[in-house]
Amino acid sequence: MPGELEGKTILLVDDDRDIMTAMTAALQDMGPQVFTAMNG
Repeated sequence: MPGELEGKTILLVDDDRDIMTAMTAALQDMGPQVFTAMNG
């Protein structure tokens, strides 16, 4: 659903780089600005 999260901001935190990369790509397709961190 492209654009569903348009204008939103998401902080994605995970210690697995592969999961973070996949989740970031999937989320960005929905329109939000995605920030990532390897730990909290």
